[in-house]
Amino acid sequence: MFSEPMKTAAGWADRRIWKVFPVNPDTKAPLVTDPFGKASYKEHEILKLFSPFPKAAYGIPCGPINGITVLDIDRKNGVDGLVEFHKLELDIPETAVVKTPSNGFHIYFETGDLKVPNSVSSIAPGIDVRGLGGYVVGPDSITPKGTRSEEHTSELQSRPHLVCR
Repeated sequence: MFSEPMKTAAGWADRRIWKVFPVNPDTKAPLVTDPFGKASYKEHEILKLFSPFPKAAYGIPCGPINGITVLDIDRKNGVDGLVEFHKLELDIPETAVVKTPSNGFHIYFETGDLKVPNSVSSIAPGIDVRGLGGYVVGPDSITPKGTRSEEHTSELQSRPHLVCR
């Protein structure tokens, strides 16, 4: 039987056709070895993968595996990535956006097979890129710091130039 967190992971996997894997809700670390290799969007495989971890949050692999790259706008540790983001005056199309428990944001872009590298604050302070080999904790995942909530449910837009700086 599916727990609520498992239903959430399976629902998002089905909705976006994205592979997911279980992560520790406290640390955001993968709960399985080879998480990208075991990640799935198929409900029966998710049930099997998540069954030892019924309260797990879920990770969404970025890069070609799901055809996405995510800008991670952090607002913590004295750095406000949102302020830095606005300073860049980027033309961001309406795309999927998830608010994080720290009042930051994950901005999702469709990048297909493009192998965008991960980076930390290379675009600007507090703005990270989650690309090839990276992952984000998915929408509606429940963690001790709060729940990630989707703010905009639009179709993903392709803007690789924004994440390939």
